[in-house]
Amino acid sequence: MAEKTEFMSSQLVQDFNRDLEEYHLGPLWEAIPALMHKQPEPQAQAYLWKWDVIYKKINGSVNNLYS
Repeated sequence: MAEKTEFMSSQLVQDFNRDLEEYHLGPLWEAIPALMHKQPEPQAQAYLWKWDVIYKKINGSVNNLYS
């Protein structure tokens, strides 16, 4: 594990991270601790889309386009 920690803090990795930043990118390995939790912490609210409602909306929009 120490070798992995040493590598992640090496100049090679630091230079690579700096290069990514120039392109407005970032390494996922730095974001994982903030994203991964022992317990899920969902922020989205589940919703069930009913097919008949979706069908009516899509069909209505198609009819509006071609009328």
